[in-house]
Amino acid sequence: MMKQNMNLAAWYASKLFDHPYCKIPPLLVSGVGRSGTTALRMSLGLHPDIEYNGAENNIVMDILETGVHNCTYPSRKASMQMSQEKYDKVFRNLILAVLFPRPAVFRIMPGYWMALSDLNPRLAGYFRQLFPTVRIVYTVRNGIEVVSSRMVFDGFRKHPFDSQCEVWAKAEDMAKWGREQDNFFLIRHEMLVDKETALQVFTDLWSWLGLRNEHKCIDALWSSSYHPTKFPGEDPRTSADLRSRSLRWEFWTDDQRREFTIQCAPAMEFFGYEIPWLRRTRG
Repeated sequence: MMKQNMNLAAWYASKLFDHPYCKIPPLLVSGVGRSGTTALRMSLGLHPDIEYNGAENNIVMDILETGVHNCTYPSRKASMQMSQEKYDKVFRNLILAVLFPRPAVFRIMPGYWMALSDLNPRLAGYFRQLFPTVRIVYTVRNGIEVVSSRMVFDGFRKHPFDSQCEVWAKAEDMAKWGREQDNFFLIRHEMLVDKETALQVFTDLWSWLGLRNEHKCIDALWSSSYHPTKFPGEDPRTSADLRSRSLRWEFWTDDQRREFTIQCAPAMEFFGYEIPWLRRTRG
């Protein structure tokens, strides 16, 4: 009976129809929350050759986590009821079906379909196993700004300060993984704030993706801010106060500065960001 059930599962998996977007390269936008991922994916989603559903897609991370754990953890791997190839096909189609349940099949297919999801090297590696043609765009931002913003943002502020530091420090792992890949494009947040450098970033990005330059994408980036967070005396609507987020460490306690230094100093050095209270101490 067990052998019969295994054969039935394998037959079912082999008969699954591929999603219409299965052969289209994915464009995966990722980065630690509060690093500019929302603004970036909203602007990229305006490109006519990029298919995007207009929403955050962190369910992709959940699907990847389940998929990779089940096919790599020894006892789970031993219990799999189908080949790895058919297993991957199921998860590939599941991701696409969740993101695009109503694909636009009666028009010219886009150059890419896009999703936004948090990633780590393990999940990114499995995503590439599912979609070998994936392109990953990863944003990184000064850890002081990210942690400060997360501490007052509704979606993250319930987590303790040390947890916020731990989350940001993991960006170093993704960046180190990415520099060994040929499908990884790193964007630094500070380059998107300045118009001249942002224009160069987008020019390089379009060239890397093989897409034509679309000015409305960068226009949208410059004219928009998402989920503004406000500290005392700041106006989140002004670009000057958006830049002032790097000064928010002045509101941190001594214990918070110490915790940030312990957890984030290696990543800050790796990305070339300065820890200002260490500079003052040395001075």
